[in-house]
Amino acid sequence: MNHKESTNQTPPKHPLGIPMISVISLLLGSVILAALAARYPLGPFAMFFSALAAAMTAFVCDITEKKFLFLTGITAYLIALLFTRSPAGALAGIAYWPAAAALYCAVKKRSTKTFSVLLCAGGLAAAAALYLAALLWEAGSLNPTGIHDLVNAATGILYQSFIGIGADEETAGALLRNLLLLSPAFIVTVLNLMAYISCSFAVLLYRIFGHPERLPEIPWRICMSTVSAYVFAIVYVICILFSGTGDITVIGITTENILLMLTPGFALTGLRSISARIRRRSSGFLNVVIVILSLLLFFLNIYAFLTILSFYGVIDTIIASFRGHDDSNPKEDGPKTF
Repeated sequence: MNHKESTNQTPPKHPLGIPMISVISLLLGSVILAALAARYPLGPFAMFFSALAAAMTAFVCDITEKKFLFLTGITAYLIALLFTRSPAGALAGIAYWPAAAALYCAVKKRSTKTFSVLLCAGGLAAAAALYLAALLWEAGSLNPTGIHDLVNAATGILYQSFIGIGADEETAGALLRNLLLLSPAFIVTVLNLMAYISCSFAVLLYRIFGHPERLPEIPWRICMSTVSAYVFAIVYVICILFSGTGDITVIGITTENILLMLTPGFALTGLRSISARIRRRSSGFLNVVIVILSLLLFFLNIYAFLTILSFYGVIDTIIASFRGHDDSNPKEDGPKTF
């Protein structure tokens, strides 16, 4: 009798939703990541560290229902101040705050993952802009001339980098020009990618600690709108028409930027749809062939690979709209981490 009662007992609930040691570890981890981002603010992993710190902080504040835990970022700022010896430079230690607040609000408001990624990307963009403004203000250069000098210094570094990898002056100049023309798309894409990593890492934390029900949807996925699918198709046609002239035009550059901004979302949609269809196929041999051909295309021409995935995602999104099918429906097959 006692044995039967003991087997029916449910595990004890933690007052904070998760064990205290987990709360401390996650908060400590977020502080360390934020401090590392401040220590190497121009490094390739600075924004990545901030994205992970944002996810950990938002998760802890949501799961414990203790919003004051956001203040642990002050510790990251103080540590960053020891590294940088600059009050403005140390702001990189709390650059994750806006993204963490955005992700926290998105989960609380039961927002879609697409909107949450955009909101989190906006938080990262705001933090980056404030950080640069603070550095310029501290240097007494927060004016058009100072901003112009900063852009010139950045482009000079990029130009020398191209020269350093073996490009001649003409090729380096062309690469730099194209990079500057497409810089809006690159900036937006990087911000969206970091925000997507932050949101996906938050999903992973909710699953690891056994609280997926707190997510707005299960699965919580990126879902591109039908309007954006039509925009992608129309802009792609316009881009092809203007690229044939070889001239740089406002319309041509604008369409290329729009395409680059929309490509990651539709490529992800296409990848999810293809993977779901592969799992539903009974022919294992055909699945292997599709995977091998996809890997070959990925390594031979990644641009073509992403373009094909994007078009597959666009077509799938448009067809789904006619069928009245919502891709975020948890009853549908497909990866639950996309």
